Amino acid sequence: MMVECPHCYLSVLPNSDNTCPSCGKNINDVTGTDLSNKIVEIKIGEELPFICCKCGQRADENVIVKETMSSSKFPVFLRIIFLFFRPLYLLVQDNNSKNIKLQLKMPICKMCKEVHEIKPSYVDFQNNKISFIVNSNFREELYKKRRKEQE
Repeated sequence: MMVECPHCYLSVLPNSDNTCPSCGKNINDVTGTDLSNKIVEIKIGEELPFICCKCGQRADENVIVKETMSSSKFPVFLRIIFLFFRPLYLLVQDNNSKNIKLQLKMPICKMCKEVHEIKPSYVDFQNNKISFIVNSNFREELYKKRRKEQE
């Protein structure tokens, strides 16, 4: 049976010893975890509830989250070599390389903005989605909004 790991927040099928295959921690041991946090995947352009993503209370503003990925055809090891041999890079540079940029606005309250950094837990550039660990109230409201839009 799939369960949400209280440590890494991923939905997993636990190992036979009740450990999470992703993080290796016991899914039944919630010591030191924050059970009010959940993971949520957000599609770029999706309308979000105006609830603080960190504490679940009313949001005061939005924070812009930007993620960029280079789509160069050159593998990483070649790019490193080109760092040392710049003239060689200029001869074979990839004119078709593009940066893929994803951006969305995450709602947050003033107090949380001062103490929390909003950073993705996973970025899916291919499907234009970003996953965050958020307060469960935020996730519940987002899911309600999605269900309403499907009706």
